[in-house]
Amino acid sequence: MNDKTVEQKTRVIEAAIALYLAGTDHYTVKNICEKGEITQSEFYKLFGNKERVLWQFYPHCVDRYRVIITMMEDHDRMSLSEKLENFIFVMLDFFQEQRLFVEKTFGKMLAKRPAKTAFQKEVEDVFREILENENDVAFLQHTFLLNFLTYDILAGEFFSLVKFWLSDDSENYEKTMAYADKLISFLTEILEISIVDKGFDLAKFVLQNNLKNLPFYNWIFK
Repeated sequence: MNDKTVEQKTRVIEAAIALYLAGTDHYTVKNICEKGEITQSEFYKLFGNKERVLWQFYPHCVDRYRVIITMMEDHDRMSLSEKLENFIFVMLDFFQEQRLFVEKTFGKMLAKRPAKTAFQKEVEDVFREILENENDVAFLQHTFLLNFLTYDILAGEFFSLVKFWLSDDSENYEKTMAYADKLISFLTEILEISIVDKGFDLAKFVLQNNLKNLPFYNWIFK
């Protein structure tokens, strides 16, 4: 999706949300098109119908995030924790722009649905892209932890963070910031710690060289 399309969809979705919050009488395709500065033919091409516009808000936030990181010259040089922080806080900033809408719809549209939504799949893809392109992830963790189940769990943790943010009454959402910081620190510690790799290398060397009399061998294998 090019930047122009992302900008156009953002404008139309924001218009639709404003009309939705104003009441059902205002929420018509005609009004959305007028407020969003788009022709009806373009509207139907992009969204299909007026019900889908509101659903597009959440996955479209990921599209907006992707546009932002393409414009960040130093994004590839960020650490793993910085990339995770960037994604989470950018998404929360987008949600804050439409907080009333998120309060009204997040649970209904996302958190309580039994099947995966397009937004959940998009969030999982972001985590996959960040982690699988990260050189600091230790070898064994990269081999055994980076899979669809991990990305599903991470998306679930992100949803839990959003729900916590929605109920956070601390000044400037300080509790949410602290929660996110601790969550990211925990995740990066698990993925980047190399003690497992080093232990595996040591055990492999001991076995290959038949060093069974070493205290290390007796401690581990007996």
